[in-house]
Amino acid sequence: PNAHCVTTLIVTGLLLVGCGGGGGGSNNRPPVTPEPLVTETALVTTTDFISGSYSTVNLREARAATNLPATPGIAESDNGAVYFNHRVYVLNRFGFDSISVLETDDLSTAVRQFSTGNGSNPQDMAFVSDSRAYVSLLGSNDLLRVNPTAGVGDEIRSRIDLSGYLDPNDADGLVEAGPVALVGRYLFVALQRLSDFVAVTDSLLAVIDTTDDSLVDVDPGTAGVQGIVLAGRNPVALEYVPDLGRLLVSATGNFGVEDGGVEAVDPFRFMSEGYLQTEAGLGGYVGPIASVAGRKVYVVAGGFEENRLLVFDLTLDPATGRYAGGAPRDLGLSLPFVGSLAVDAGRQLLVPDRTLRAPGLRLIDTFGDAVGEAIDVGLPPNDVVVTTPTPPTAFVSTTDFITGSYSTVN
Repeated sequence: PNAHCVTTLIVTGLLLVGCGGGGGGSNNRPPVTPEPLVTETALVTTTDFISGSYSTVNLREARAATNLPATPGIAESDNGAVYFNHRVYVLNRFGFDSISVLETDDLSTAVRQFSTGNGSNPQDMAFVSDSRAYVSLLGSNDLLRVNPTAGVGDEIRSRIDLSGYLDPNDADGLVEAGPVALVGRYLFVALQRLSDFVAVTDSLLAVIDTTDDSLVDVDPGTAGVQGIVLAGRNPVALEYVPDLGRLLVSATGNFGVEDGGVEAVDPFRFMSEGYLQTEAGLGGYVGPIASVAGRKVYVVAGGFEENRLLVFDLTLDPATGRYAGGAPRDLGLSLPFVGSLAVDAGRQLLVPDRTLRAPGLRLIDTFGDAVGEAIDVGLPPNDVVVTTPTPPTAFVSTTDFITGSYSTVN
C-alpha cells in the first residue's frame, strides 16, 4: 500500500525504520527507547597444564573478567568449551573425563557436572537440542548421545559403536574420534584412525543420522559401513560453513612430514573435494581453522612451540562447482601452541595467545586483518567460544495502515 515505507529488522534489539512520502501521524504514545544492542561475550578456558580456569571477555569493550570459577573442578587443566543456546559446556579431558554446564547469566558456577566415563577423554560436542547432544571420545570407540538436562546419573542416554570404522591393522584398537559438526540431520565425526599415534591409514568422517542414531554408509558398494575418506590424515579441526555449503577440515598428517592441509568436504554428496591449501603451501603443520562469511579462511600453521597465523581467500570455480584457496598471507604473529580460533558476530577473529611473557586473547579485525594487543585472561588461554548473554529479540513494528503498534519476538 505504501511503496515508500521500509522497515528493517535486526535481530539484536535494534529497529531501523525509514519512511518516505506520506509522512507518519502521531498516535499519542510516548517515544520508544530501543533496547541496547546485545553484547557478545567470549568465554576463554585457560590452563598452565597444572591447573585450569576460565575467564570472559566483553568483545565490545575488550575487557576481561578473569578466573571466574567459584568452585574448583569446573575447568580442569586439560579443557575445552562448546556453546549452545545460552549455555557453555566445559569439556574436561584427559584424566578428568567430565562435562561442566554453565549458564550465561552466571558463568561463575556450574549448574551441573556429569561424567563421560573413566578414560573416555571427551573431545567435542554437537547439539540437536538442549536435551539431545553427541559427545566424541578419544579414549573409547563409543559416541555418546547425552541429555544434559536429565537427572543426575542419567545424562548418558545411549552409545553409538564406531568400532566398525577401525582399520584391521590398527595396533591400539581406537578410532580416535575428534571434532564433530552437525549439518541438518547428519552428524559428522572426524576419525583420526591413528595406530599408536602414527597416521598409517586414511582418516574418515563418520556420518550419523541423528533421527535414529544409525550409521550412514556413504559407499554401499564396499563391504561394511564406510565413512567419507579424507584427503588429509589426522584431522584436528572441523567446521561447517553455511555460506559455502561445505565442511572445512584441517588435518596435520604425521609430524616431521608436511602431508596434511585444509580441505573442503561436501556434506550433501558425502565426498571430499580435496585440499584448499596444503601444509607445504602453508609452511607448517596445520591446526585450528576459522572462516569468515565464506570468503576467507584463517589457519594456524607451524608446530607445538612456534606457530604463525595465515589467511587465504576462497574462490568458486563455476566449471567444477568446487572452491579453491588463494595464496596465503601471513599476519605476522609468532605464537606458541594455539588450541582454537573463533569468530564473533562483528567478524572479529579471536585468537588464544599463550606467549609466556604476555599471554591473553587477541582480537583481529578481519576486514583489515589488524592485530590487537593481547587481553589478559589470567592463565594462558586454551579454548574460546562466543556466547550471547540474553536471547536475541526482534522488535517488530506493526500496522494495518489505520492503526499502528509493535511487538517483540524472542
